[in-house]
Amino acid sequence: GLAFLLAWAVPLPHRPGLKVLIAAAIALSYGAIDELSQIPVGRTADLYDWLADAIGVVIGLTCYWVTRRSLIALTSRTPRHVVG
Repeated sequence: GLAFLLAWAVPLPHRPGLKVLIAAAIALSYGAIDELSQIPVGRTADLYDWLADAIGVVIGLTCYWVTRRSLIALTSRTPRHVVG
């Protein structure tokens, strides 16, 4: 969910690839910081937890890309016939 929302929030409307890269970098960094911040409170940082976060980032950004393409396709259609 975080990567999906970040991709929409990055203010680069005509650079979708760059938006995805920035969102991925932020979300992956956040996941790494989250894992490392568990160490001082007696928990362990686990690479597999971070990899699960990375898989979530890929899924979220794939959902962003599909949704963005669908919205572009829907809004760029010209009506075949106009009533009225």
